[in-house]
Amino acid sequence: MDDWMDQFWPRDGSSYHYSFCAYYPFAANTGITPPTFPANTVGQYDFTAKSSVEDMVDFCVSDVANDQIYGHTTSDYSGTVKLNFHHALTRVRIKFLKASDVSDATSIELLDAKLLNVMTSGTLTATYAQYEDPADPGVPAPDLDRDGTTTLAWSNVGTKRNYEISMDGDDPNPDASPDPVIVLLPKSIELAPEDVFLMVPQDIVEPSPSDTHDPENPDADAQAILFKYTINEAEPTTLLFYLSESLKHPGDPTTANVSWGTGDSVTYTVIIHATPINFADTGVEVLVSVAPWPEDDVNGYIQIID
Repeated sequence: MDDWMDQFWPRDGSSYHYSFCAYYPFAANTGITPPTFPANTVGQYDFTAKSSVEDMVDFCVSDVANDQIYGHTTSDYSGTVKLNFHHALTRVRIKFLKASDVSDATSIELLDAKLLNVMTSGTLTATYAQYEDPADPGVPAPDLDRDGTTTLAWSNVGTKRNYEISMDGDDPNPDASPDPVIVLLPKSIELAPEDVFLMVPQDIVEPSPSDTHDPENPDADAQAILFKYTINEAEPTTLLFYLSESLKHPGDPTTANVSWGTGDSVTYTVIIHATPINFADTGVEVLVSVAPWPEDDVNGYIQIID
């Protein structure tokens, strides 16, 4: 850790309690504005997601480490304050797969794929859970309803943008020069880091009832997946699916009703069959699953000079 990161305890003694909070990454050109501190908050941040997936950042904000005192903090390491960080964004992954019932001899190729009408900006407000009875020095305040001491809430979500979707680092592109980029679909895949979107949490909007799923004229207010594929090099098919229509399970017509929550990991799996047997007679199912990010939340430390 650089020396400039070291902080000196202002006063010692059990009557001097200090609380700490931080965000990550602390760097230029991340899309994160330094926090302001309106009343009753521990930080308010404006954020804009990058236009390139490769440049997206894992925006994290820590719980408040409350009531720390000199020589007695929540950290296991002398002279430090431990900060528990939480993901502020939604991790979104999109997989295109060949259905398991398709023969190995059948080739399904993805020619193009886009994510449409996604909100990319918003304001994140971090609020500390204050209690009538102060916590013991160096002990986080309890919260029976959730983990951590700090609530993260998004507002003013907006700024729509479209994104290219890649598979294992390859962006299917029919207009690439000198040759089109074509992705041969597997039956299973682990996506590369450059395939993963780190997005502003947002509600998933249903299209207008009058919408006809015309790929040339998608509903401008509803998030969607637009893609083109071909089976055994036949004439290409272009399909438009709205994220609000994604299903819970293969063959189940029940929609999942998933929104992008703070700290959620959302995976859309587009399954293409060789014959039109599912999902509105297109031969395609779009499934969605939601879980917490599998990685452990990041711990950080502030060095205190004792």
